[in-house]
Amino acid sequence: MRSNQLHDLMEMFTYHYKIWSLEWSKNNDLGISTTCVTILNILVNEGSKQAKDLVTALFITSGGVTGVTNRLVKAGLILRKRDEEGDRRSINFEITDKGREVLALANVRRSELMEKFYRSLTDGDVKKLYQIYNKMHYDVQDDDFQVY
Repeated sequence: MRSNQLHDLMEMFTYHYKIWSLEWSKNNDLGISTTCVTILNILVNEGSKQAKDLVTALFITSGGVTGVTNRLVKAGLILRKRDEEGDRRSINFEITDKGREVLALANVRRSELMEKFYRSLTDGDVKKLYQIYNKMHYDVQDDDFQVY
């Protein structure tokens, strides 16, 4: 029974993730992916980061980070800066003013999409779902799961 329910939960999670991604893409007039939004949020909240920090935070390969950051640089949303104080070979990424403006719009779009996506849940349901995912989040961090 538990095994079947866990299997069903994984299928539902995968389905919801795909629907979320499709809805984001369909309603995205900003031209940036959810991964781009995550990088911009990291840079706003935590300051400049190296590519290796983004690999760790995003659970994607270094090649994936390179592709996404190249698009963000080309769009003028982030800058590459040399580390003048430490290793001059080291490159840090910083968000630009344009990046902050786009991020503000993206966060509004994301909030609207989340409200639509979770509209059938009561406040109590959201609180319980948050507790469950939070528990799983810390359990995964404490275990031996390896990502890249």
